[in-house]
Amino acid sequence: MRFEKISTNKLKIILSDGDIPPVETLEEMIHSTNAKETFLGLLDKAEKEVGFKTKNYKIKVDAKPLDGGEFEFLVTKLIKLRGPSREKVRFGKSADKERKLHQNAYYKFVSFDDVIGFSQYLKNNKVTYINRFSKECTLYDYNNAYYLIFKNIDPNYNYTAKVYSGISEFSKFISHDTTEISAIEEHGNQVVKNNAISTLQKYFKN
Repeated sequence: MRFEKISTNKLKIILSDGDIPPVETLEEMIHSTNAKETFLGLLDKAEKEVGFKTKNYKIKVDAKPLDGGEFEFLVTKLIKLRGPSREKVRFGKSADKERKLHQNAYYKFVSFDDVIGFSQYLKNNKVTYINRFSKECTLYDYNNAYYLIFKNIDPNYNYTAKVYSGISEFSKFISHDTTEISAIEEHGNQVVKNNAISTLQKYFKN
């Protein structure tokens, strides 16, 4: 996830494949029920990181896919609103193309504390029934890092956007490739078996 402030009225956001929910097309992603909430969260991060302020502004978002599985979102401030509004985000036309729907993914965490931090982030943000996000969620220790593997991800999970937004803060998306996932499973040490996140939330509390 990267932010580039082009001007006081324009912002470019680059998201990797692992930063956003698994959908088949870009058009489907930006018109999902969670899309506006996701972008409101991104705008909060942009204000903190690059000083791009959108409070009380109506904004337009234009999206297009990039090579390498990344996506570019151009945010433009439009008119100033009289007060805060959850309807401030308007999506423009997207340059869309088909995108493979991925059911599996794995993420690299530098430390165990980061894994705990992610699990607590979900709890603090009221992301409930996390076991429904994927049928399998296992934590491995491999080459001095920790890997969280999700299998059979459910794109209809209610808090999918919050999961992807949060995990990008604590880890790095590695791949959807099942061959790479199998290598981690074969050579890594299993730390927490299935339902890893809910297990960590149970035994490690703030």
